[in-house]
Amino acid sequence: MDEKKNGWGGKREGSGRKRVFAERVTLNSAVSAEARAMLDAYAASLGISRNAALERLIREHCGGSMSPCGA
Repeated sequence: MDEKKNGWGGKREGSGRKRVFAERVTLNSAVSAEARAMLDAYAASLGISRNAALERLIREHCGGSMSPCGA
């Protein structure tokens, strides 16, 4: 039996959700409900995601350097 391709399935170049950041790693942490509410309020006030807000806070606190904060 001949297999026919019907054009369905498979990857299409350029399809899918575009990445906001080039490289991302997963970070799991536990914080108090109050800290999460504060982070969510901060993110909402800027109109950004919780992830973007957390990254912004870390970069602002550490001065944008890749070395440990306070080093």
